[in-house]
Amino acid sequence: MLCGGKYYIEFDEDAVDGISRRYALSEDFFTALPQDEIKSGSLEANAHLRPVGGIWHLHFEISGNVAVVCDRCLDLVSFPVETGNDTDIKFDEVREADETETSIILPVGEKGIDLAWYFYEAVLLSLPVKRVHADGECNRNMQDLLDRYENGSVSSSGTDSIDPRWESLEKLKQND
Repeated sequence: MLCGGKYYIEFDEDAVDGISRRYALSEDFFTALPQDEIKSGSLEANAHLRPVGGIWHLHFEISGNVAVVCDRCLDLVSFPVETGNDTDIKFDEVREADETETSIILPVGEKGIDLAWYFYEAVLLSLPVKRVHADGECNRNMQDLLDRYENGSVSSSGTDSIDPRWESLEKLKQND
């Protein structure tokens, strides 16, 4: 069980109206998971689990903010999160039988479900692919260093000398 079972919900057949839980997803949540994408966060997750004719329907909504590493300057950048999911939980002897984006297959006789990884995946998938600060908000020192590398004013060896093997090619390039 992830996160010490803190996000585990037991199936209760007597809960005709379902089971509702509210969770706080903080830095402790993200550090307890085997991941390194999300560095910290302050989110609230509301989950509702209800029985529907032999299966369980899970609905959850998550909102708040998370911090990830900026792809450009490597400082932390915060992103708002507003996401949710609707999933049917089915029971079968073969776990991967019909598992899809909208259904989870659990072994017959399973007593509950740990929502931690499902919360994490929903948050991660809500983030943009390119994770950078808004224009002008990146770490200025890192941005200056990147600009120097892009303009060729800094060589990868830390000196401005050109390897003699490439010197002739560099001259040809400059003559064009």
